[in-house]
Amino acid sequence: MEKRYSILRKMLIPLFLLCLGIPAVAGQTLADLAKEERERRANSKPKVRVLSNKSVESFQKGSVSTGVYGEATQGEKKESQAEGQDGEKEKPAPEKDERYWREEFKKAGEEVKAADNKSTLAQLQLNQLWNEFYREDDGFFRETIMKKITDKNSEIEKLKKDLEEAQKALDKLNKEARQNNVPPGWLR
Repeated sequence: MEKRYSILRKMLIPLFLLCLGIPAVAGQTLADLAKEERERRANSKPKVRVLSNKSVESFQKGSVSTGVYGEATQGEKKESQAEGQDGEKEKPAPEKDERYWREEFKKAGEEVKAADNKSTLAQLQLNQLWNEFYREDDGFFRETIMKKITDKNSEIEKLKKDLEEAQKALDKLNKEARQNNVPPGWLR
């Protein structure tokens, strides 16, 4: 049993001394680290920028940048060079009030409706061509009708793309209205 205690003493005493010596060897305490951090913060003073209503207005029309403040991006450099060459600035955007939103939604809705009507009309004409094709017994006339059917199918595909574009434009306008907090009553 004495052997057991002697092995335990031999292991615990150095381990205990090692644990006591680690903070002394590290050399820094938490207080020292806090003091260094205070000195670092005191030496590096960040630029303070005060924002007022007037200064915020200048940022509302600008684009969002992820670059460093004060450095122009490539796109901004090109725009500034183009402005300098032309000598003209862009016209201000029209004021987006209730009348503007109602007119824009009316135009976009009419475009979607017109594209849908054209697509439906072309589909009805295609159905009529297929009826003529099956009614006809003569092979020569069937070939002529089949060419018309092929042309009508390509026209329908084009009209479907136009309808999708008109619908996307309406969706984009709707999204823009939501982002600008437009009341839903203006969009009817």
